[in-house]
Amino acid sequence: QEITAKIVDFKEADKKISLSMKALDTKEETEETGSEEEKIDVPQLVGKSLSAAKSAAASANNYSVVVLSEEFHDTISEGNIISQTPNYGEKMYSGSIIAVTVSKGPSKRKLPNIEGKKLSEAALILTNEKFKPIEVSQSNQDFAEGTVIGYQDHKAGDVLDYGAEVYIVVSKG
Repeated sequence: QEITAKIVDFKEADKKISLSMKALDTKEETEETGSEEEKIDVPQLVGKSLSAAKSAAASANNYSVVVLSEEFHDTISEGNIISQTPNYGEKMYSGSIIAVTVSKGPSKRKLPNIEGKKLSEAALILTNEKFKPIEVSQSNQDFAEGTVIGYQDHKAGDVLDYGAEVYIVVSKG
């Protein structure tokens, strides 16, 4: 489902860029005939969050932001912009599109400490860290029923791949 959404977004971005390129061609032709179209400075979006960039675009009302891709990045936080086209400092026509690449964060993630938490809280923490939590139940007199004992094959602080399945052991009481 996630892959399908990305493909749809990419095709939509392709259409918008194609339309934007056609609009640029039309504007260049208009310039040659003496009519003047408004050019604006390309804003700096690299390093900003995608939501902040889209908000700024909505406020400015003279350009839009389209995500072309998402990539892992060790130093740029998840959800922040890695690169943009056109680049900051260039000129573009009002109404143009800025295509951006957004960080998915690092490809390796540390497992957080979830011991003693309720299953729902632990699952949310792991999902937010982009792990796939899987519940494993175990009898344990030291932990109340529904409380997380720990990880089955790992410990807090272990480093795993983005999207890795993580087995969390939950007490049956």
